[in-house]
This record gives sequence, structure tokens and C-alpha cells, in this order.
Amino acid sequence: MSIVKTGHAVAVGVILVAFCIDEGCAGDRPTSWEGWYVGANVGYRHQVTYTNYTLGSYIPITKTVETQVLSDQLDDVLGGIQVGYNWQVGRWVYGFETDLQATGQKNSQARFDWMDIGGYEVKTEITQNARWIGTARGRFGLILDSKIPFLVYITGGFAYAEVQAGVKIIGHDINDNQLTQKQVFSTLKMGAVAGFGIESLIGQGWSAKVEFLYIGLTTTRDRSPFQTNAWLMIQTPPHSYLASTTYNSRINESIFRIGVNYKL
Repeated sequence: MSIVKTGHAVAVGVILVAFCIDEGCAGDRPTSWEGWYVGANVGYRHQVTYTNYTLGSYIPITKTVETQVLSDQLDDVLGGIQVGYNWQVGRWVYGFETDLQATGQKNSQARFDWMDIGGYEVKTEITQNARWIGTARGRFGLILDSKIPFLVYITGGFAYAEVQAGVKIIGHDINDNQLTQKQVFSTLKMGAVAGFGIESLIGQGWSAKVEFLYIGLTTTRDRSPFQTNAWLMIQTPPHSYLASTTYNSRINESIFRIGVNYKL
């Protein structure tokens, strides 16, 4: 996420929360955080993918393998809903929250440039995107001023996401005809989440918040779908040439979002 985009998002969120704190937004401010709440949010994410990618060719008697580490970045919008519960002891507030976020339709993209594999040029392209992201987190915070219910908190827990991935292999046969094999599939990745935020009770059961989350989705070896299906067979008499792919991938998400909650 660029510094300019981050700065704009932070400024908007802080202005909204500050306005609600100063004006009340919805009447007299409440004094208790305890209880169930539901809410909605919208935000911006910065996704970084790291891929350890292997392209191999298999020809009778010979075998060639090349490995590279590829990375790409993706900036996108997201939005979702959350539900949670708070307990309050004096000026301390603690509880739990779970949320589900839907993201945009963009994909990160990383590629091998043309390579000489087994005597033939082969090119590959990988696309990835976390289509939706969920978390289950604990929250722990401190009310800064008992007269103005203004909560600063930290949060952390478990994250999961559906990641849609695709691979395309492009090669040429002995007559320089272009051959292409493509596959798209979805997989569930697990990980951890940590972050911090500020929230203010603004009246009539409502609160407003600004929050930052960092999500790390664990490395997985996505071999089977590619090894069995994403291959390129090139007829090279008297032999056949097979290019197959495997890769290990890791995805990190930095999310900034603003939201509102309503206490039930």
C-alpha cells in the first residue's frame, strides 16, 4: 500500500471517529462497553505473495528442473461484517470478535520469463488472490477517559482465507507451434492475525472504530493440482516432452479499515 493511500485512509478514519467523539453522532454517549455487538466495515488491503516455484521437464533419459522465488503485490478494497462480545472491568475492556471480509476481483501475478527447459522455450504465469478472509480474535483494551468512552485496544488470533490460484504454461513444439495448458483452482489457507485499533462509543448503542490488521497465511505446498493436471506435452519424435509445475506459496495481508458496531 503506498504512503499516500495509507495516509488518506488513516486521515479519513481519524476524522470520522474524532467527529463522533466531539459531536456525539447519535445523542448522549453511553458509558458501558459490555455485551454483544454486530457491525460492518470497509477498508483497504495490501497483499504480498511469495512463491517458491519449480518448473520441470521430463523426457526419456533426461530430466531438467529450474526453481525461482517469485513475488508480487496487490492493492485492493475489501468490506465485511463482524460480531463480538465485550466484558468491562473498570476502564479495562476485553472480549472476542469474529469477522468475514470479501475482497475485489484483482489477482497478483508472477511469471517465469522464457526459459530453455529440455531444449525448448517454456514460459509460466501464476495468479493468486485471497477472495475472502475471515478471522477469530481476542481483543484487549483500555478506556483512556471515563468521561469520553474512547478505547485503545490490541487484537490477535486465527485467520483463514480462500485463495484462488491459477497457473499457465506456454511452450512451443519442434515446429515452433505455441502450446498452452492452464488450470485455476481454489484452496483454503490458514494463518495468524494481529493488530490494533481505536474505538469510541458514540450514542444510542453505536460505536465507531479505526483498525489495522496484519495477516500471515501459512506456506502450503500446492503440488497435486499442478503436478497432475497443469502440464504441457510437446511431441518431439521420437520422444515426448512433459513440463510440470509445483510451488510453495505464502501470502501476507496488511489491512486498514474503518467500521461501526451496534450493541445488541
